[in-house]
Amino acid sequence: MDTFNEIEKIHKNIKSRFVYQSDIEVWGTLEHWERYDQIPDEGAIIGDCDCFALACRKECRKLDIPSRLVHVITETNEGHLVLSVDEWILDNRMSEVVTKRYLDSMYQWIGISSFQKGGPWQEIL
Repeated sequence: MDTFNEIEKIHKNIKSRFVYQSDIEVWGTLEHWERYDQIPDEGAIIGDCDCFALACRKECRKLDIPSRLVHVITETNEGHLVLSVDEWILDNRMSEVVTKRYLDSMYQWIGISSFQKGGPWQEIL
């Protein structure tokens, strides 16, 4: 399996179905992380960055592609969540899969999840 081609397909599919709305708009709260069962397998995916990252991770898991959620601080000092597959980043703010290096000037990398569901997060120094 060509992992890069697979994650490109995942990013393109999720991006085409993704409708950004803040947690206040969708859930009535400042912060809400969706569960996998709240992310539809078909149709529109409505939510914010963590919804997008989790939707991509859900698809990666279906294909046994190891991935990790990454918490970052953006250039505007806001929290943001992306998905990492090796050195590649799937991000709702990007039109295509990009490298971590490409985002280094825009993002401060704060924490990264385990590969396993429910595993511990690690601080990025």
